[in-house]
Amino acid sequence: MVKIVGVGSPPLPKARPVARSGASGRFRVALDSGVEETRDTHSVEGVSIAPSLLAIQESLEAAERDLRVRKRAEAILDELGVLQLGLLAGRLPEARIAALLRLAREAEQAADPRLAAIAEEVEVRAAVELARLERALRPDR
Repeated sequence: MVKIVGVGSPPLPKARPVARSGASGRFRVALDSGVEETRDTHSVEGVSIAPSLLAIQESLEAAERDLRVRKRAEAILDELGVLQLGLLAGRLPEARIAALLRLAREAEQAADPRLAAIAEEVEVRAAVELARLERALRPDR
């Protein structure tokens, strides 16, 4: 236990002399009992966590990308539903067509192969509907 005597830095412990060895790759540690312990530093190899961190980062990026792709596919399906209702009602909201066109242009590949296949099917459906609308709205039929 250290006694507090006032403001200032605490007293430093006294250094114990350590015998130096001429052998490279070894160091000696003086123990309290005065016995020196020799350890070999060549047997310790560095451990790199960089590959693990990169793998975690890639999986997080893939998960974020999959989430964006899923949300985009759901938004396209929502816009296709609104478009269908508009066609049945006899009026096509131009803002919805523009939104569908914008979503169709924002293609991104999902990391999950099953999600990528589903998203591609949704994108094809949107492209077909946009092509139909373009053809139907052209004045030179």
